[in-house]
Amino acid sequence: MIGIFIGNGGGDGQGSERGLEYDTMSGKYAEFEEQEVLPLVEKQYNVKLTKDPDGRATMGASSGGSRR
Repeated sequence: MIGIFIGNGGGDGQGSERGLEYDTMSGKYAEFEEQEVLPLVEKQYNVKLTKDPDGRATMGASSGGSRR
């Protein structure tokens, strides 16, 4: 089992992208995870992550859990 944790990028103040990234109800953040984060993890740590949906899970709290 591998846990991948993505930093929240800091504050939520004016000019921050955090609110846009976390509170937008679209697939944009999930696409970022799928297309950029997971391939980087595979390459950097020399692991192969399953593409089988039954072998994967995501979770979050607060705004991070609302886009799942």
